[in-house]
Amino acid sequence: MKSDKPFQKGLICGCGIFAAIFLLLLVLVQKQEFYFVKYFRIVIASFLPTMVAAIWSFSSKKHWTWARFIMVTIIFCPICVALLIFFENFLPEERPALPAITFSPEISSFWIIEMGQPITNMAKKPIGRQLLLKNVDHRREIWVEACNSYDDFDTNVAQWRSLMTTRSTQSGFHMQEHKFTLDTKSGRKIAVLLFRVQKDNLAREIMCEGWMQKRFFVTCEVMGENVEIDNDKEITDVISSIVVK
Repeated sequence: MKSDKPFQKGLICGCGIFAAIFLLLLVLVQKQEFYFVKYFRIVIASFLPTMVAAIWSFSSKKHWTWARFIMVTIIFCPICVALLIFFENFLPEERPALPAITFSPEISSFWIIEMGQPITNMAKKPIGRQLLLKNVDHRREIWVEACNSYDDFDTNVAQWRSLMTTRSTQSGFHMQEHKFTLDTKSGRKIAVLLFRVQKDNLAREIMCEGWMQKRFFVTCEVMGENVEIDNDKEITDVISSIVVK
């Protein structure tokens, strides 16, 4: 049995590489992106070169010092990373789970819940879900959307605000008022958009809210037909009860 304990050195070096990569991620990666870090890939990139060095050291008749072991590990690091990148398409894809939209406490039976179509990205891959809530008075609707997001709150809000403004303008409605505010509720930053639009004899008020829940960006689009929704307590209770996980 070899006295220089190559596999023990390999484990120690692997842990050191993993810690170094993790610290580098803390510096370079935004907090929101940590939800999507592929830790399994990092483990492979950390321990593969050290195990190669350990096997070589174990099969060698010469005694390997720490300096030699570390030098061989450093040499194999870029090689192993290149192989990992090459075989990336053959490794199992770690898709983040789609959000589940629930309500706590349960909402009133006066609201009818309908499942919407899955939300997809530019590559047609599903990234989120949506629900449609209709009140029995047929005058109020709430669209709830939740998507996996790599971006922070401010970036998501800027993109969402631009999308909502464009969508309202293209719908053929005449925009009477556009109000945008940022608020904080229960320690959570919330963006609020308020539209008052009109088409022919139909007046509609649209209130939109957006916020982050863990790795998800959640939005609510509330529409009221000839009814005030800005200070509607029932709508406020529904929005505050949304839980995405």
